[in-house]
Amino acid sequence: MGNKEMGDEDKLRDLSTRIGAAKASHLPKGKDEGRDGTRQGMALGLRAGLEMLVTLLVGFAIGYFLDSYFGTRPFLMILFGFLGMGAGISNIYRLFNNLDMSVGFRRDDEKDL
Repeated sequence: MGNKEMGDEDKLRDLSTRIGAAKASHLPKGKDEGRDGTRQGMALGLRAGLEMLVTLLVGFAIGYFLDSYFGTRPFLMILFGFLGMGAGISNIYRLFNNLDMSVGFRRDDEKDL
């Protein structure tokens, strides 16, 4: 009976080491390893937020200066603010759309090279 339990413990240890090796082989390599990609996710979120903020600010700034030049305050500032918001949403969409390709996802309509 003691021999059978020992065999089960050996099998359990073997299974545990194989699971650990499989997990280690699927972890990302490089600087961001160790936190399961948390830094990559934070960097992506920060980039998306900055994309939106910068495009909004540039849109409002262009609108403000054009309003000052033409004397149409605040019409062009509001218009270019919306255009900046649209540009920011477009940039964020492209950022997240290309994210699928960087992790190895392929659409069904794409062919193998």
